[in-house]
Amino acid sequence: MGDPYGSSSEEHPAQQSIRQSEPLGGPNAPYPPSQPPGTPIGGTPYPQPYPQYPQYPQYSQPLQYPYPVYPPYQSGPLMQPSVYVQPMVVQMTAGPTTSGWAIASLICSILGWIGLVGIGSLLGVIFGHVALGEIKNSNGRVEGHGLAMAGLILGYIALAFGVLGLCIFFLFIIGLMGAAANQ
Repeated sequence: MGDPYGSSSEEHPAQQSIRQSEPLGGPNAPYPPSQPPGTPIGGTPYPQPYPQYPQYPQYSQPLQYPYPVYPPYQSGPLMQPSVYVQPMVVQMTAGPTTSGWAIASLICSILGWIGLVGIGSLLGVIFGHVALGEIKNSNGRVEGHGLAMAGLILGYIALAFGVLGLCIFFLFIIGLMGAAANQ
């Protein structure tokens, strides 16, 4: 049975000649130190795989381009701007807000005129006073003084009409009871 790789126990004649030659660097070495690897033993170089192209002539002046030449782009953490630019600090402040109590005061006072005569007007007056206190203590951060005043005025007028209406109602009832007692 033969060797699966096709090798035999016999040496090739080239291998025999190499074994019989002197060590590397001797006068009969296959590649003397003066000869670079890749050069055959005869000394003639192998043919070049690609043809040699002629060298272009060197110009003494750099070429002039019709557009400006910019320095190459640099990026990364080491790139520093050439001119120091002061960073702009922007402080965002919220503008003054309208008091929710003032809005509630106006709404309740209007409802006191429309349908909820006693409750709406009373709540409008209470919310109006709370709103004025909030606006006074806010140092300009909360607005709505006009809304609170409108809610207060409408609430007080509606309360005054409500009290006047109740007085007239009770006087009418008392008058009816007195007239009924006289008969």
